[in-house]
Amino acid sequence: MKRISIYLFATLVMVSMQSCRKMLEFTDDEVEPYAVLVGKPNTADSVLSISVSRSRFFLDEGHPFDIVSDASVIVNVNGADHVAVYSGTGNNRYQVPLALHPGDSVSVRALVPGFDEPVTATTILPASPRVEVLDYALDTSGIYTLYRDTNLRCGTYYGKVRFKVHSVSDEDYYSLRIMTSVQYETLGDSVFLWKKDPSSFVCQSYITTNDPVVSNSESLDMIDILDMDVEPNYFYGREMMVRGDLFQGGEHVFDIEFQFGDYSGRPRGLDPTERPIYIAISSLSKDLYLYKLTLGKQSDLDLFNEPVQVHCNIQGGIGIFAGASTDKVYLVNPEVRQLNNDGDSYYKK
Repeated sequence: MKRISIYLFATLVMVSMQSCRKMLEFTDDEVEPYAVLVGKPNTADSVLSISVSRSRFFLDEGHPFDIVSDASVIVNVNGADHVAVYSGTGNNRYQVPLALHPGDSVSVRALVPGFDEPVTATTILPASPRVEVLDYALDTSGIYTLYRDTNLRCGTYYGKVRFKVHSVSDEDYYSLRIMTSVQYETLGDSVFLWKKDPSSFVCQSYITTNDPVVSNSESLDMIDILDMDVEPNYFYGREMMVRGDLFQGGEHVFDIEFQFGDYSGRPRGLDPTERPIYIAISSLSKDLYLYKLTLGKQSDLDLFNEPVQVHCNIQGGIGIFAGASTDKVYLVNPEVRQLNNDGDSYYKK
């Protein structure tokens, strides 16, 4: 009955909005395009990619974004200039090979045809945090043999990991993800090995936790929230963002649950406990943290919240140019045991 009432309430809100219409007029200043630049320099990348475009009026959904292919883009790292080259159709990015490190000062300057003012921004790559894995368990009981083929197996891995993050300072911002490789290689007729982190064959897991320092929730079911079935600090998503100033004594212990579906079929000889699974932890600049946080909130469908302005730090235009330092902490030698999972409701009270 409660769910029916909620749907009726949402319908009434939408009907009332449609029945109260008013013509809105916009000035030329409000519909003129802006130069848009987006770049996220990261120590984990060997190539810095930057997109340049012209903004689109928010009501003009029938036309694609105007990609700029003839801009002049210069990236400066610690005082040295590097010319970014447009990669062409399909990628639509300006790229420059770079080996970046924590503490590097990276700036960008773009001259965009049609705009008098150059587009500029500067970021400093933050220091990397220290991560200490305290406990790691893996449940492989959901893996089964495919019908009609006793050599291939598939199913679901469940995992739990407890780890401690040592913050560098109270002004640190972090994002955390759980990643895995999905490919393997053949050494012989019956010998198979997991490939360790091939760049084009990785995936990230949805993760769950009940932790008060988590700053955002990427995906919550609205009905569950209104039913009050979700715990107050519940997080469900693929990327957690946290603030270092919420740590006690410069450190915090996280307990995270995750799972990976493996339905393509793999040779039975592969040891599932040796599958490369790692924590991807990134120290974020404050600008990148705010950008990710506001972008996620803007994407949330919530009838009860006001629209959120996405954070930007671009001078002479809009967008984001902000850095991160990313490390990978591989989870090895798990304790193999059956975990207490009961589908998509195990996070509820």
